[in-house]
Amino acid sequence: MTGPSVSAGAALYIAGVQFLFVTTWTVYAIYLPQLLETAGLPRAWAPWILLLDQLAFLVADIATGVFADRVQRTLGRIGPWIVGATALSCLAFLLLPLAARSGSAASGWMLALTLVWTLSSSALRAPPWVLLGRHAARPALPWLNALTLLGLAAGGAVAPYLGVLLKGVDPRLPFALSSLTLLATTAGLVQVERALARRRSAPLPAETTQIPHVGGAGHAAWMLGVLLLAAAYQAQVFVNAAPHYLRFTVPSALEWLLPLFWVGFGVAMLPGAALCRAFGALPTLAASALCGAAA
Repeated sequence: MTGPSVSAGAALYIAGVQFLFVTTWTVYAIYLPQLLETAGLPRAWAPWILLLDQLAFLVADIATGVFADRVQRTLGRIGPWIVGATALSCLAFLLLPLAARSGSAASGWMLALTLVWTLSSSALRAPPWVLLGRHAARPALPWLNALTLLGLAAGGAVAPYLGVLLKGVDPRLPFALSSLTLLATTAGLVQVERALARRRSAPLPAETTQIPHVGGAGHAAWMLGVLLLAAAYQAQVFVNAAPHYLRFTVPSALEWLLPLFWVGFGVAMLPGAALCRAFGALPTLAASALCGAAA
């Protein structure tokens, strides 16, 4: 397998990793209130811990993205580093339901493991994008990014169904299965990186390797805009959606309605990639943001 098929295969593999990461997070969010109660902590802490997890992700994603870029420029390989960090993340995740049952020290151990899992699992978010962006030709990136985001969309779409399926299941089983599966799949990123490196062994045309320079003000404006978009999406999907649906339907229907956002997200990825190639990323992003705000 050579040429663009290598990059497309790598993007689909990363999409699989992203899917497993999202489902692992879903398992954690489903069982967190129960684990807190088992550890002698109030169930009401769960939303606040999830919020703190997201803030930790925010900081760790930026740090790991910068670190992964530097590692790839200096050492040439980030796959083994991703696998190592994921191994630590999966170990912490695997131990969470066990720590919740460890007696008087349960609460401290559980919160410590949650922090370790949250920080180390950031290796599965930004670094794979660095890997793909480093080795793939720039004109192909919109298409490849769309493929990787399909994993995120699929993981988000199945999340409500996992909540239904896991009712009454001992948390040790899904925690073990999800962590071991994620670790085994992530280990394959080493081979993915090698395949991409062989694909890149031939010099790319000049137009695929040049990166436009953006000044400090441009970077700041870009980051502010992305932050606002992310905050709006998080608020709408995770805070506003369920109450809005309940104005028109019964709670039992939510498991079918909440995934609709992620279905639309996945469906829009491939046309979005085509629009990026035709009109550029910034006009496509701006028009999409306006359409989303209007909707």
